[in-house]
Amino acid sequence: MAKPINHVYKYSAALFALIAWGLWAYIANDNAPQEQRIISSLGQGLASMAITLIMMRSIAYLTQMFPKQPYSLFIPGLLTFLVTSSFVIGVHYFLNTPNIALTVSAPLSVAFLFSLYTNCKMTTSQE
Repeated sequence: MAKPINHVYKYSAALFALIAWGLWAYIANDNAPQEQRIISSLGQGLASMAITLIMMRSIAYLTQMFPKQPYSLFIPGLLTFLVTSSFVIGVHYFLNTPNIALTVSAPLSVAFLFSLYTNCKMTTSQE
């Protein structure tokens, strides 16, 4: 059984995601009107915070489902990343974010690495 992620790690990562990716979305949409920049920024920040918390929970669940094989280090993180990426792109489409590709490229890249790191951390703590 996977060792649960401690609360400090979980909530500090979520808070970092809220602030960092909210600011990133504000900067990435610098050609948009101020109101749209703020909406995109809030949407990205809140989505990133929620996704970070959901990622940890889903990776913990999926890690237990896969047998100990080399691919089990990547599959839970990859599946989680694909679902959460679809969600955040949908949020920005709904919010009518002017520059969706630039807005989500950096957060999704880091989210993928974060999901792999978290999955590896949980998998190695099982031993």
